[in-house]
Amino acid sequence: MGVLLIYSMLMMAVGMFDGGCRVDDPQGIEQTETLGRFEFPESAMTIQSECGGMQGWGLSASFEMLPADLRVFQASTSIEASQWVGEMPEPRVFGTGYSQSSAQMRTWSEEMESFIYGFYTVTEFSQEVLIDTSNPNRFRVFIEVLGG
Repeated sequence: MGVLLIYSMLMMAVGMFDGGCRVDDPQGIEQTETLGRFEFPESAMTIQSECGGMQGWGLSASFEMLPADLRVFQASTSIEASQWVGEMPEPRVFGTGYSQSSAQMRTWSEEMESFIYGFYTVTEFSQEVLIDTSNPNRFRVFIEVLGG
């Protein structure tokens, strides 16, 4: 009986994260915002999101927004105003290199004419955001969140 209970609890947990951040319904949008600790701005479009995990979890999201929503979006994240920069920071993983998501963000940033980057971390939660500001009419946002 105990094994069945543990299995059922595990399947519920996996179900919560397996595709739970799909944005094709309002619950997926809400779960993305809750897990990611940010809010999509009103102008958010072309939203993509996925999350998953078991002994920790990860969330990736991207979307486009109007430049007028930049400050509102930034304020909705965990990243403090002073932590938003226009260049990629030095490596921060034990002083030897970037985390995997940071490496991907760095690669993307090298292809952008201009961008804003922000990072926040505390025990068992990190949030990393890269905003492509190259197009003055529409900004592209990439978010990576890790927890657990």
